Amino acid sequence: MMASAPRTRGARLRQHTIALARVAREVLQSSQGVEAAFAVLAPIAMQTLGLQRLVLWQMDGGMLTCLQASGSSLLPAPRPGRQRAVSDWPTPVPNRRRDQRTPADVRRVHDIAAIKNQAWRDALQQEGVGAYIDAHLHIDGVAWAQLQFESATPRYWHADEAALVGYFGDVLSVAMDRDRRRDAEARLLYLDLYDNVSGVANRTLFHACVCQLLMRMKHRPRQAALLFLSIDRFFNVNELLGEAGGDSTLALLAERINAATPDEAVVARVESDCFGVLLPRIAGEWEALALAQQLLDVIAEPLSPSLDVSASIGIAFFGPVAETGVPSAEALLRNADLASRQAKLEGRSRVEVFDAESHRSLVQRLAMERALRNAVRDDRIEVAYQAEVNLLTGEVAGAEALARWRLEDGQLLAAGDFIDVAEASGLIESIGYRVLERACVEACHWPTQDDGTPRLLRANISARQFGEPGLIDGVGAALAASGLPPERLCLEITETTLMQSASASLTTLEALRALGIRLAIDDFGTGYSSLAYLRRFPVDTLKLDKTMIDDLVGDHNALAIVCAVRDLAQALSLEVVVEGIEHAEQDAMLRALGFTNVQGFFYARPEPAADFAARLARPVVRRALEAEAT
Repeated sequence: MMASAPRTRGARLRQHTIALARVAREVLQSSQGVEAAFAVLAPIAMQTLGLQRLVLWQMDGGMLTCLQASGSSLLPAPRPGRQRAVSDWPTPVPNRRRDQRTPADVRRVHDIAAIKNQAWRDALQQEGVGAYIDAHLHIDGVAWAQLQFESATPRYWHADEAALVGYFGDVLSVAMDRDRRRDAEARLLYLDLYDNVSGVANRTLFHACVCQLLMRMKHRPRQAALLFLSIDRFFNVNELLGEAGGDSTLALLAERINAATPDEAVVARVESDCFGVLLPRIAGEWEALALAQQLLDVIAEPLSPSLDVSASIGIAFFGPVAETGVPSAEALLRNADLASRQAKLEGRSRVEVFDAESHRSLVQRLAMERALRNAVRDDRIEVAYQAEVNLLTGEVAGAEALARWRLEDGQLLAAGDFIDVAEASGLIESIGYRVLERACVEACHWPTQDDGTPRLLRANISARQFGEPGLIDGVGAALAASGLPPERLCLEITETTLMQSASASLTTLEALRALGIRLAIDDFGTGYSSLAYLRRFPVDTLKLDKTMIDDLVGDHNALAIVCAVRDLAQALSLEVVVEGIEHAEQDAMLRALGFTNVQGFFYARPEPAADFAARLARPVVRRALEAEAT
């Protein structure tokens, strides 16, 4: 026999109205979430409907998970997190109310024994459930949960009770929607304040933390520091791994930085490849410097067998240790950034402290970088040529292509005035290729020497270019576009560059040699060449640096060294070009020693393409050179 509620319909309705009003007042008017709403709803619903258990199940894929539960001695509450397979759950039969506006669907089961799904029936009977009525909760038309009202004995569920259950479900749906909106707002706030790639704070939050610290320091003075970590040449990582790989690398670096910094520090990604670390309290400058060195070490740890990175760190101190007082948050960030740029200019993978005295020179250097970048964009990088002379014939045997920067006011800057900035900023690559491409085109128009020998074009390859994977293709493209025969091009690489990684240099030199071009070791005598590698390097020419012949006249030791290099080159079948000749005495000495190819101001200064072409058109080049020298 099924038990029915002893109350009359009118009494039930009055009680339902009172119960619903209590729930609505406490839940809806107080903006409670689903957890608090269930805590309010459960005792009222169980008392009003005469229940022994109320369970809120969340629908999640193929599983049902208990979110909240309230039970009794007859029907104990399942623990939150308990799961059931959806296959055990009977397919719901919607019984939506007529207005179709509320998000809950209600189903009534008066007697568990009548359930056709055996697995579900057996499970409920095993738990001691005799009857249940449930509401399927929806948000935006999607069912997200099941609110199940259970009785320990079979009973008849009246229509007004089903309606009340539906309203209770509506209340929880509203509470759940609030939770979802709060989660969305929290997510939006997170996106506003945290970097979604690295997971650390973004520049906005970092700036706010610095401002907050500065406000506190007005009342409680302390020593603090701001570290600006700039990852060196991060564009190489993006080129090698792609954008997704670059993002993964940034996330890994952020983890390392977080792990190495104290708990009270604030770590943020303040630029695309830069992190900031705020140390709100330090014992002295030494503490920040020690941490910066530790960060250099952890960042330098290999990311993979074939990938490692480094960083340049700038530090701005403020508080009692800072001579300039307490600046603004933006000033601190700028100062630390400037110090990190100085660290890059000094060679990267190092720490620099912001110094107000060096600030002006650094700002000037950054201004030059911007101007140089504009010059590259506006095609104001020109090529000058310095003649290379054959002492036996007096003819111009070729020329070295040199970069020149045409300023907006028309002034022309030599490479020595901007090459350091070009190297530090990465502009050296585009400048180097532009000079090479233009020089190859112009060299095609040079006339041959009197005996029909083609004149040689020499072009410098920077250390940065030499280490780039696209070097071989870039040189090949310049030759193909210009039509210059490969044997007329000689690339010059400094001795120091080659010996930075001799084995890798050997591979690159062999690939360049396969193009059919000639190769020279530039500034020979200023580095630390290994004779074993010198023998293995597929080079054709040694270019003696100017420093080796400055004291050639009158210094027996200098003379002995030059003679030794001459003999070494002859033994290895290498051509020797002596550069930097400025005096007639040096010219005479080199002739006496048997050197053939020379270069220097004594013979010709670097000159524009048109002037160099005019030089080549002179019928007696040697006499013209002697006339210029006198």
